[in-house]
Amino acid sequence: MPERNWLVYFKVGLIVAIAGGLLEVIGDITSLGFLGWALGIAYRHVPRGAQVTIAMPPIIPMLFICSLLFDAVVLMLSVSLYGKWRQIETREEAEEVYSQLIILIIIAVLALNIIALVGAVIAVYGVLSGFPGLKFRFPTSRPPKEGASRPISPSEAYERLLATYRGVYGAGIADKLLKGEIEKLMRGGLSEEEAVMALYEKVFSLRSPHPKANVS
Repeated sequence: MPERNWLVYFKVGLIVAIAGGLLEVIGDITSLGFLGWALGIAYRHVPRGAQVTIAMPPIIPMLFICSLLFDAVVLMLSVSLYGKWRQIETREEAEEVYSQLIILIIIAVLALNIIALVGAVIAVYGVLSGFPGLKFRFPTSRPPKEGASRPISPSEAYERLLATYRGVYGAGIADKLLKGEIEKLMRGGLSEEEAVMALYEKVFSLRSPHPKANVS
């Protein structure tokens, strides 16, 4: 099965963001090292016995340190988000990742990291292509899970099927193909929810197929 198109944008965007964060972190560390080297050279060349004070405004090293911290956060968050690409199956999971991508964009702007910003925007485009209409929400607003073994609902199964069909067949005909498969199962005597779950079990190769449906 070919990889879903939206997921390609997501992964490429985060790879760009990781590269941007890494380059800026290296640049910040190099700049701090050069600053320390320049101060050391200046002190070593002061004539003996001369009372010369080399002063530097505290704001300069603070700017370098703040830049390094922001870029380090950009790098770590980009790596963390990239590692979640296998976990984006339902709309709820996509919305959580989308919200974190918005936070990544904000931090990249504060860090003035243009490369990471461009990568994060590409990743956002990818997620929105696979799951249109996502909304930003703070992580603390996420409802608590009822249990790790909570079964998937028919609506969640439909969203996951739709995202998969769009990735394989394209957005233009995915909706029509999916509805046709569901209607075919419904003509065999299943309700709409039963048909969705039977098709979900077929596509994602679950071990317990629906007892009323023959989807082989």
